[in-house]
Amino acid sequence: LRFPEEVRRMIYSTNWVERLNRSYKRTLRMRGALPSADAVLFLLGSVAREMTERTYARRLPYFQEWRIK
Repeated sequence: LRFPEEVRRMIYSTNWVERLNRSYKRTLRMRGALPSADAVLFLLGSVAREMTERTYARRLPYFQEWRIK
């Protein structure tokens, strides 16, 4: 696929994955022990949702008209 340079940097970058992994690691380190695997999934899901709403909520002008059908 041929995308404009500014869009390509956003699509092919792994910075957001690395940032999310750092947030997971920091959250688990601060929390210490968790009572169950479900608690871990809930906590990491909450971190992912917060990061999505705050950090990764930038708009991509190229994809504004793109919809999943």
